[in-house]
Amino acid sequence: MSTNGENMEEGNALNVGKLCIPRIENTIQKEFIFKKLCALNIGYIQKLTEIPLKSNPNFKRILIKIKWNTSQKTLDLKNKLMSGQTIKFVYQMPWFWKICVVS
Repeated sequence: MSTNGENMEEGNALNVGKLCIPRIENTIQKEFIFKKLCALNIGYIQKLTEIPLKSNPNFKRILIKIKWNTSQKTLDLKNKLMSGQTIKFVYQMPWFWKICVVS
């Protein structure tokens, strides 16, 4: 039997996701990425981490920690990601980022 605090932690863990944009140009600023992701309105972006790609110094990887909201759009998106699919997020027509879940 678990305590109330443990149940709340388990619930919070289900509402926090870790996402990845595997490849993005170095010229794109972290603030720009943050604003575009916030515009999706799928939750609270807790942290963005930039990781340079060793194989190509012109690109980086972005790790995203997000606290999901409970809208139907968010649930649909989350289910798609959790099933192993990637999404294409058009941030500026015709440019897009592929977003996947980090397991």
